[in-house]
Amino acid sequence: MEKMNADHQKFEKKANVDQAAIMKRAEQAEAKLEAALQELSGLKKHISNMTQAIFGSRVANLQDDCIMKLKAVYTFTEKLYTGSMMTMKAVMGNKEPIKSIKNMLGCLSTLPPQVDELKRSTADNPQV
Repeated sequence: MEKMNADHQKFEKKANVDQAAIMKRAEQAEAKLEAALQELSGLKKHISNMTQAIFGSRVANLQDDCIMKLKAVYTFTEKLYTGSMMTMKAVMGNKEPIKSIKNMLGCLSTLPPQVDELKRSTADNPQV
């Protein structure tokens, strides 16, 4: 009987230690989940602000779906970049295509004077 009591006490001590370890891991997991939840909430708010800034009142059509909002922003950016590429190609002629957004922005900053030059050249030569 004493041996059974001793074994039972050992088992209870081990169970208490295991329970404490499990509780500590559960608390750590909850803390990590809370941090992840806060980060995701901030990201969701940032996405909503970004789409609101780009699309204005039309963002209501996207409801509260962040994936749809990101797809809309991506599509908008892609079309904007493609349109800029086509404009640059038309203005600059058949030069090497621009391969980075940084170079595109640099070229776009030179675009107004080039457009003015094209306007003057077409005004001087009405056959074109």
